[in-house]
Amino acid sequence: MHTDATAPIPEQLSTAAVVFGLFSLAVCWWFPFGAVLGLCGTVLGFSSWITGGGMRAAVGFLLAISGAGAGLLLAADSWIPHVPF
Repeated sequence: MHTDATAPIPEQLSTAAVVFGLFSLAVCWWFPFGAVLGLCGTVLGFSSWITGGGMRAAVGFLLAISGAGAGLLLAADSWIPHVPF
């Protein structure tokens, strides 16, 4: 009996989303890098979620969107224009 050692594509995408989400949370203070990692993980997690990735895809999506949001909020002063009152 031969088993296939390669996981299905939605499972691979959901694993990548979890890894990108955790790593983007770890480096969320590093403005362009942390936010971009979080956004990439969000795209991977969402695409895995809609193709049937299961609970891991939902967790990866939420972790990645949290990392992207944290990165964008921490560096808000560099991308939101300052308006003097």
